[in-house]
Amino acid sequence: MKNTLLVLFIILAGSAALLSCGPRVIAEGVLIWSPDEEVIASGSSVEILTESDLRDSYNIRYYDGEGRDQYIELDRWRVARAENRNEMPDLSDVYGEWAPYFGVAEIQALPVREFMATDPSSSIVYRLREGERVKIIGRTPETVEVGGLNDYWFEILTENGTRGYVFGYRLDVIDAQGISTEKEEVADDEFLAAILNYTWRPDYFSWMISDGAYDLSRFRDEYRFVHDEASKTFELVTEEFSRVFAYEELFQARFKEYVASGSSLQITAYNERNISIQFNIDGETYQESLVRIDADVSEIISNEIARRQQLLEDFVGGGRTLSSSSYGTIVLAEDGSLNWERYGGLDNTMIPPWFTGSARLSFSLYIDNELSLDYEGVLSITQAGRGISNSMNFFYRFANGGLQMEYIPPQNISRNVVIRQALSPFIIFFNVTG
Repeated sequence: MKNTLLVLFIILAGSAALLSCGPRVIAEGVLIWSPDEEVIASGSSVEILTESDLRDSYNIRYYDGEGRDQYIELDRWRVARAENRNEMPDLSDVYGEWAPYFGVAEIQALPVREFMATDPSSSIVYRLREGERVKIIGRTPETVEVGGLNDYWFEILTENGTRGYVFGYRLDVIDAQGISTEKEEVADDEFLAAILNYTWRPDYFSWMISDGAYDLSRFRDEYRFVHDEASKTFELVTEEFSRVFAYEELFQARFKEYVASGSSLQITAYNERNISIQFNIDGETYQESLVRIDADVSEIISNEIARRQQLLEDFVGGGRTLSSSSYGTIVLAEDGSLNWERYGGLDNTMIPPWFTGSARLSFSLYIDNELSLDYEGVLSITQAGRGISNSMNFFYRFANGGLQMEYIPPQNISRNVVIRQALSPFIIFFNVTG
């Protein structure tokens, strides 16, 4: 009987000892991204009790604010597991520094890369949706330049466990309360005031005005970038784009750089007269350089149209016939339309594929000031919608009762200005009647 009681006592004592020790800990780790920050914060130290390959999860133990044991099952990607106890301080430092910080994609399809590079060696492992939230787990010590833009590379973790690197120019870094750490709401800012209060034009408007040489197919009053405060929108209209950017708030991302949150639009002010904008369409990023033009663009266009009309009236003179024994006959109408018969004497390289004799006169080209030519101007034989490179262009002058024309090769024209003559000029002379 005594022996039986002794054995029972040993068994109970052993069981009590096991219960007092609690579950066996197989490893320690740091929680990278908590599923619920109010229950357990990211960056917390945890004890790993068991793991499941089938569920790809850990069962962990942590201690709440009152020191009580708490247990939870977590996806393995949420926990950085220490190989040994000596590694825990380093893991806590690495993940603890960035524990309160998250990132929000400012554009659609923001790439997450395998490495910190944009070349083909760093494949894209994930694309973030606009507004998608990720966990920041690291950052380069200094900013780097990528495609002319400066920012940090961030190491991030997505909600499906994908790890990778994002260039930070389109990633808004926020704290646990959702407040941006980089962007401050703008107030009295002279650069922003210029952006909001002026009409901005494509940058080529500036050199067209400076040169006095206008391509009216591109120099158009509707081509602009403007802000509408009432509707909280920016509107961009150019040759390539017609787009409205509706935004929620404007933030200053960095000095002279502004973000229109709720849209993909970002604006950089170089000074009060030059800005650039970046935006995203279907995963592609585009950039436009813009200038502030104080002159009345519609008035410039009207004056240029009137100038060309006067040149046309002076040239046509109410209707004329131009004739040449070698190059046929051109009949000019008062409205600038023409019909050219027997033009076969021209060099075939001069005749565009569309030309069959009927065309219109245009006076949209200019002569470079450095060309010392005894010509009155430049005329183009073209059709509506035809570009300069697909027209026949000539210097011209009226002299000795006739019209002298000198062919201009397309490569001798730059930005609507004739910059040089042909090495071997091709000159035509017509007699003028009417």
